[in-house]
Amino acid sequence: MLILLVMACSSSSRSPSQSEEFDPYSVHLLQAAMKTRSEGLFIGTLQKHMARMGDKVSIALLKHLSESELLDPNKVEEYLPIIQDSFSQPQFIEVEIDKQPKVTMFLLKYVRRGILDSRVQQDIDNAIRFVEEKTS
Repeated sequence: MLILLVMACSSSSRSPSQSEEFDPYSVHLLQAAMKTRSEGLFIGTLQKHMARMGDKVSIALLKHLSESELLDPNKVEEYLPIIQDSFSQPQFIEVEIDKQPKVTMFLLKYVRRGILDSRVQQDIDNAIRFVEEKTS
């Protein structure tokens, strides 16, 4: 876990173009965020970087998780807060196009249709409302 965290946070020491060449979709950052969340850890530096991702977080999720993982209720509960973190402070999202949650809304609505658990469906609905409120 520490290796993932160091890799994710070390990308912030590179210039933006170097960082994007190394990990253009911030998949390593997403992996570190999912790992720390699954272990019940909170790391401020990691959350600060997540808040700058916006819509890019959903692209990273699509690249990192398989379709079955995207639709796994346990995984959904793991990544919904990460999506919310990514839109929690839209003024800090680094790339202008990532301020518009087009990929995120598509992903959340797709996952919502594939989930049978009503509690998880409600959590997805809450995440959709959260992102819509933050980006409207």
